[in-house]
Amino acid sequence: MFHAGGITGLDVSPAGHIAVTSGADGSVRAWDFARGALLHTSRFGAAASACAWASTAVDPTGRTIGVGFADGTIRVLECCADGLRLVSALKTHAARVRHLLFSPDGRLLATGADDDTVFFVSVRKSGCAPLGFVQLAGAPSAMCWADDSARLVVACEDELLRITPPGENVDNQVSSAPPPFL
Repeated sequence: MFHAGGITGLDVSPAGHIAVTSGADGSVRAWDFARGALLHTSRFGAAASACAWASTAVDPTGRTIGVGFADGTIRVLECCADGLRLVSALKTHAARVRHLLFSPDGRLLATGADDDTVFFVSVRKSGCAPLGFVQLAGAPSAMCWADDSARLVVACEDELLRITPPGENVDNQVSSAPPPFL
């Protein structure tokens, strides 16, 4: 019933009492934690290394999940009554995905990996489209979005980076100056 190996990620649906876990055994599992019941399992060929449930800004039904894998792939899944359905898959990194975050406004997915990059993906109900990446000095150790989705803050080595995600007419801008609150 549980993962055959370590649990590498955990997140809770914004729309109910369902949790998702990712495992080193390559499985992604949806759980009804109120009843203590396993709902669905999907297995993949690489170890799952991170997971995040999208906010209702991405999907008002609260069924969209992002999963990162050790082979650098990201997959977007939809938790349906009959299982976890694959919506989109992209090979964004050359190494293990450590972090996976949907922006607060629901437009973007940012992933950070052991290949020392942060990758940005446009999120749509019909699937995902790659936007671009930022090369870092080392692997990101932590990431979080600003509330307005205009910047991604990334901890890398011994500094905080503020990254402006790419857009249709915007180049990536990276600043390593400390944020005003430090």
